[in-house]
Amino acid sequence: MTWRSIGRNALVGATVLLILVSFLPLWWTDRWWVRMWDFPRLQVAVLLLAVAIGLWFMKLGRWRWPLLGASIAALVWQGSHFIAYFPPWPKQVASSDACPAGRQISLLNANVLLTNEQYAALLDLVERRRPDVLLMLEPGTEWAKAAAALHARYPYRLSEPLPNTYGLILLSRLPMRGRIEHLLQPGVPSAHVQLRLPGGEDGAPGGAARHRVVVALHREGLAAAPLDRADVPRRCAVSPAVQLCLAAECAVHQSHLDGGEEKLRTQGIQALELDAADHSGARQVCYLGPR
Repeated sequence: MTWRSIGRNALVGATVLLILVSFLPLWWTDRWWVRMWDFPRLQVAVLLLAVAIGLWFMKLGRWRWPLLGASIAALVWQGSHFIAYFPPWPKQVASSDACPAGRQISLLNANVLLTNEQYAALLDLVERRRPDVLLMLEPGTEWAKAAAALHARYPYRLSEPLPNTYGLILLSRLPMRGRIEHLLQPGVPSAHVQLRLPGGEDGAPGGAARHRVVVALHREGLAAAPLDRADVPRRCAVSPAVQLCLAAECAVHQSHLDGGEEKLRTQGIQALELDAADHSGARQVCYLGPR
């Protein structure tokens, strides 16, 4: 066996593997070795481009064109999941640099993990970032006790800690009213609240003070009824007043906000998929104006 044939076989094997992992997440399952391929889509796309170029220049007989066609199809499929995050696609949320201070809020999402006991690390992060709103995912009763140290700073709270990794604690220093609901499925809490902007007004004619409505969703695994791409927008738009939807762990299958983001925009709702955010700090969000 020559080095040329070894290289050819390696290229074919890599191509088949990359095509397989590209379409494997279409399988509705909670198995980690399937779900993990929902995330490195950009990296797999780069590798698919490399093998496609190799297939173009390598003589593989009758297998060349089927492999090349399948690799290009996989590349297009992968690209469809992340192309909207690159120019010239518009940003989902306006830059806080161009937003009046009275219309800015900072959000910190912390997926604390039920079994994690590093309570001080989160308290230190909150102290450094000082977000307006803190959303804790997967807290149990011990995390609820640790979060009590934040109550003086965050007088507005909703809490449903659970022992099954689907607990939720929402803390706000801004005036907030609302309730815990189970929007996605029974036993998995979501928060449906109204937040008042820091400036106390939303810029509506007459300067009337109004609240912005926020929905926070935390999705259970795929063992339960699966969500399709229309489901998250439908769950977010639980009332005509919703302005901001925070969707956590909805990217486990085909990035569930894909396609739904435009629908939400047409309804005047900003959607943030929290798993795509940098969990090391607070994210600035600007309310763009009345619906």
